[in-house]
Amino acid sequence: MSPRMPRAIVTLLLGLTLVVGSAGGAAAQQSTEQPAVAVRVSPAIMTVDHDAQGAQQRLRVDNTGSQPLHVVTEVAEFTVTPEGTTEFAGDERLSAAAWVSVDTPVFDIAPGGRRDVAVTVDVPADAEAGERYVSVIFAIPPTGSDGNIALTHRVAAKLYIDVPGDPVRRLELGALTGPRLVDSAAARLELTVHNRGNIHRRFEESTRLIATAGEEEFGFQNFTVLGDSTRVVEAIWADPPTFCWCSIDVETDDGQGNLLVASTRILMFPLRLTLAALAAGVGLSLLLAARRRRRTQRLQQLLTQATKTGSTPNNSHKGWRSWGRPGAGRRASVRSTSLSRRWPARSARCRTSSVPSPSAISASGVSADVRGEMRELKDTINGKVDQLNVFVSEVMRVAREVGTEGKLGQAAASSLEVRGVWKDVIESMNVMAGNLTGQVRNIAEVTTAVANGD
Repeated sequence: MSPRMPRAIVTLLLGLTLVVGSAGGAAAQQSTEQPAVAVRVSPAIMTVDHDAQGAQQRLRVDNTGSQPLHVVTEVAEFTVTPEGTTEFAGDERLSAAAWVSVDTPVFDIAPGGRRDVAVTVDVPADAEAGERYVSVIFAIPPTGSDGNIALTHRVAAKLYIDVPGDPVRRLELGALTGPRLVDSAAARLELTVHNRGNIHRRFEESTRLIATAGEEEFGFQNFTVLGDSTRVVEAIWADPPTFCWCSIDVETDDGQGNLLVASTRILMFPLRLTLAALAAGVGLSLLLAARRRRRTQRLQQLLTQATKTGSTPNNSHKGWRSWGRPGAGRRASVRSTSLSRRWPARSARCRTSSVPSPSAISASGVSADVRGEMRELKDTINGKVDQLNVFVSEVMRVAREVGTEGKLGQAAASSLEVRGVWKDVIESMNVMAGNLTGQVRNIAEVTTAVANGD
């Protein structure tokens, strides 16, 4: 290794270190960069009891942004929609917003600065008992905009003002709804809660609404339902069972010692998994059916070939079809065809093996019912054997008549359709019979002449 190589490696490592360091510094700078406008108000929710009315309540405002802020305070009554969105009411003559006053309606706050704002609540003596809901809003008007759109930032603190009198606590549970069928996923439930009383009710931590499904439990989100209002809240059943016809119940009290129950049923069924299994089963069935068709075609081809080269398959094995597997009848037919081809072969062997024996003359031919080339073989063997029988019969007749019975002049029939060696045997037999007849007749003539004294 040359001495320049370590220097190059060190230079490369230093370059990578600088790049990574600069990237990390840029990321850290971006992560620590403060927004231009950011305000935090605490506490976000304040409950003002009737005993504390008339006294000053403190709200703390912190500027966590990077720019100085000009803050304008506003007071408005608010409600909460069933979905949980806060809506502010306008200026009304009998609005509870008139009960709230702020000591510093307008103030400036530097970046990182803090300002305490004093809030005083004066409830009229003739106010209706219960709770009223008012927000102290801290608005930051736009300081200047080059475009046509100007944004006003607002942060609100909510005041729950308790009006002296008899509180009414009465809660009702509406419908508990959810999907009828859940396919191997989380189940989302919605519950409607009606507060028919005149004070708010919180469902947080220990008072949180719990849904039960058998032995399993899961909770609803934390929420507050104001007096004389309705909320729709949801819960997520994250890990339901795969198969279940589940009954889900939610229980709470109505504020007067009575038990409230909301129920629903959900079918847990892996529909997609089942459809996939069915599709796999159908595919496997089609594959097996195609395989069975190919096997049937091969057996049919074998039957056709066997029919062309042998006899008609024996139908005595048709009953096997009901006892065996599909295709057993065809296998029985092929087996029967094989047997029907084996019998003519055995018959032909017995026929040809009996030719050298004395029983050849009386032996019967191949009698099996065959077709095609097997029939041609049958006819050829039977013809040859019959021809050999005639040949043997003629030879035996000539030998018997000439040699035993003394009938001279006898000869084998020359009309026999024989060729080759068998034709030479016939001709030699006829020549021998002719020579024997001539010699015997010459001896007879000489003997006769001697007897006559010639």
